[in-house]
Amino acid sequence: MQIDGLTKIAREKMPKHIVFINECQEERLIHIIAHECMHIIRMFNADPKDRFVLLSNSISLEKAFKAFENELACTLSDIETEMLIQYFVNCLLMQLANLPVDAKIEKTLYENYPGLYQYQIKSLKVDAKKTLMGVTKDVEKTAIPLVFYICNSMSYAYLRAIEQITNKNYCEKY
Repeated sequence: MQIDGLTKIAREKMPKHIVFINECQEERLIHIIAHECMHIIRMFNADPKDRFVLLSNSISLEKAFKAFENELACTLSDIETEMLIQYFVNCLLMQLANLPVDAKIEKTLYENYPGLYQYQIKSLKVDAKKTLMGVTKDVEKTAIPLVFYICNSMSYAYLRAIEQITNKNYCEKY
């Protein structure tokens, strides 16, 4: 897994929720489990008609292809180009769907579960450090400019949100 935690929320024919945790340090484990449980609570507190998952479709992929095609190297085959664009779209959709929710979850944890604070701060600092690895000049030189800009714009917003919890300015790198 490239992410720290992932929750598969129980559905009609699924008796239990499943929380996947990436191997990590023990002090992060407590925070990640709490964070993933908040995803479950958030979903069940939402009206069923408001529960949805973002997915790409032929229309969104066509728009993405047009946006990215001028920025991709011409050495790729059509199939490789299409697969790469689909990958970028899925990654960006994942960020778009998760980062605002994750920021809200962190705020809720901070405000309502003071016993988790020490674990949350340590874990968020690790998250911030990983996130800032995507803002370097080396990454910018090798990345597709539009993907780099969109990805880091969303990351910037997330880091600004957790700044209020950690009291650390992560955005000076931007």
